Amino acid sequence: MVSRVCNPKSKGYVSEAARQRVLEAIQALGYRPDSRAQFLHSGRTSTIGFYSGNGTLRLEIEFARALLDGLQSACEEMNIDLLIFHNVEHHSPQEIAAMLANSKVDGIVHHPSERDAPLSHLLSSLSKSKPMVRIGEPYPGIPAVLAEDQEGGRRMARHLFDRGHRRVLFRREPFFIESARRRYAGFCQAAERLGMSVVATAAEDISDDLTTEEQRLLRNFRAEGITAVASWRDWSAAKVLLFCEHSSINVPKDIAVVGFDGMTPEFCPDTIRLTTLVIEWQRIAGFAVERLFDLIENRPVPEEVIHPCSLYIGNTT
Repeated sequence: MVSRVCNPKSKGYVSEAARQRVLEAIQALGYRPDSRAQFLHSGRTSTIGFYSGNGTLRLEIEFARALLDGLQSACEEMNIDLLIFHNVEHHSPQEIAAMLANSKVDGIVHHPSERDAPLSHLLSSLSKSKPMVRIGEPYPGIPAVLAEDQEGGRRMARHLFDRGHRRVLFRREPFFIESARRRYAGFCQAAERLGMSVVATAAEDISDDLTTEEQRLLRNFRAEGITAVASWRDWSAAKVLLFCEHSSINVPKDIAVVGFDGMTPEFCPDTIRLTTLVIEWQRIAGFAVERLFDLIENRPVPEEVIHPCSLYIGNTT
């Protein structure tokens, strides 16, 4: 009787009067369900895991706060626990995959980094026995909750076109990142339809510092005919803003700048309000938990769930 009252799925099997009597007794006795017994009975722990390829998420970083807030809020709403895997940066992909496979969790939310391709390959096989959902980056065989990357790229191009820009420098990602590739592809699709010219460059590493060639293009923006810079993420756009400030290039009069993700870094000048496509990472993380719960309950889940972005127009375009 007590187990049926404590299990929401058994609500129809207990009369309301009996249910109220049991709840009163539970409260009086301070009863708590035995999680070990529940696991032996159902094979579930009512716990999900979260693993980030970026290592330990630091709460002073806005992105990390948004992800954790979304994960925790969704877990609280669904009455499940959250286990965070961290401090595994120095482990091999095989060791990380084994750790996740052997963990006592019902499923895993994975936020991959640009270095996680070998791990993603291993996890795609693991996902057949351990339910898994990815955040932000797609991978064949693993359901993912994504931002509206490709359409966001198209909106970037249309916004710059509406502002009168016809030749744009696009700063791409330094490594292969599928979400960034989609942003660039969407931008180029819209630019081609609108008759815009795109000059593509890429930083040499994940710090997104400007290369010598990028600095040359920006210093000679008039001769090059470049009137705007679009970047694959806000961090990359902020590096352009700093360079323009130090080189006496007026933004947006000389060069307009637009980013993508809504996470303008703190090193950006306080007077700057970057035009960007805002990604609601908190909601994406929450949706990932919901989709993972669907998988755990053997409900069908689409390969990709796309969450829309919103265009924020600041003072850089």
